[in-house]
Amino acid sequence: MSDPAGRLNIQLRRTAQGRVCAIDSTRPVMASRLLVGRTPMEAAALLPILFSICGKAQASACVTALERADGLTPIPVVQAGRQRLVAVETIREHLWRILLDWPRWLDELAERADMADMLAQTKALFGVCDPDGQLFRPGAGGTVIDQAAFDRLLNELDARLARCLFGLPADHWLETIKDGRGFAHWCETTGTGAARLLRHLLDSGEAVIGQSSVAALPEIPDAELIARLTAPDGAEFIARPTWNGCAHETSPFTRRAACAPLPDLVSCYGRGILARLAAQLLEVACLLAEIRTDLADAPASTPVESGIGIGRAAAARGLLIHLAQVEQGRIRDYRILAPTEWNFHPQGVVAQALMGLPDAGDDTLKRQAEHIIMATDPCVAFDLTLPTDD
Repeated sequence: MSDPAGRLNIQLRRTAQGRVCAIDSTRPVMASRLLVGRTPMEAAALLPILFSICGKAQASACVTALERADGLTPIPVVQAGRQRLVAVETIREHLWRILLDWPRWLDELAERADMADMLAQTKALFGVCDPDGQLFRPGAGGTVIDQAAFDRLLNELDARLARCLFGLPADHWLETIKDGRGFAHWCETTGTGAARLLRHLLDSGEAVIGQSSVAALPEIPDAELIARLTAPDGAEFIARPTWNGCAHETSPFTRRAACAPLPDLVSCYGRGILARLAAQLLEVACLLAEIRTDLADAPASTPVESGIGIGRAAAARGLLIHLAQVEQGRIRDYRILAPTEWNFHPQGVVAQALMGLPDAGDDTLKRQAEHIIMATDPCVAFDLTLPTDD
């Protein structure tokens, strides 16, 4: 039976001319067409069910696109609430990888009990931040949250992260690792699973594997995005997107590239696996700090073209883009451009990183390749094969 979420089929082939990477996807990138013909309110309710992974980010991009198609701008408290929910979800998504997948790289057991605690914690935060479940409905009004409960839950989350991830409160950790030397010292002296994995990469020399020079996705104006997404070959663009003829990366690494200690890590170890894993840890700590503050309001926006809106959300794996076209109260067209299509483009960051792996036996090569794939996080299952030319 086929996987309804689709899969990535990745081949890393040795040839006489060098290593070649081929990436094919069966992801249903046009599944958003199921929203066509529905009202905006129906679409906003259905979309997080259709796209359950990063459901808050999907809902945020969806409602933004729908509201902009109608010329609506959410009130500041609503926009802040939506951003807060997406941030909590992003923390949860990073923890899935850090607590469940990273330990296996060291042949250790997944930290399931800690992850269960984190799931309960983030679910409780969702409930406090959006008690009536209406924040992602078009034209939502203000929601009064229980601030005392919110602060308590956030403090509990910080304490749990200190125990199982950072070894100290997140804000203190950010001060500790503000340069490459501090980061290395933290890796060497902290006993959490995350610190041990990063220390292993440093000690083994594998911190540098997975290099890529693929540039970060630039800021693209709404009008240009609309034109490209609705062009006759828009479906092909969504499946294998490029901009100005080039593949681009959108990820926690590109989002946090300017935040210490990433510039130092890139200077020492390049744009490889150490920097990418460190970016995920860094984003967890930064988001926790950002959730405590007043999040920035979205700029006022009107449709670039009557009845068409673009919505963007900083999802865990990169920039998520939705386009909605609404006519006479019904959706005429709906398109989604997900970060996986950028990052796992056949000429994208993962393909380049895999082709640049050092020569090694099949077992080592496959292990390193799987780690690079997981560090970029495709959000769907993947098959990795290492065929050879006869």
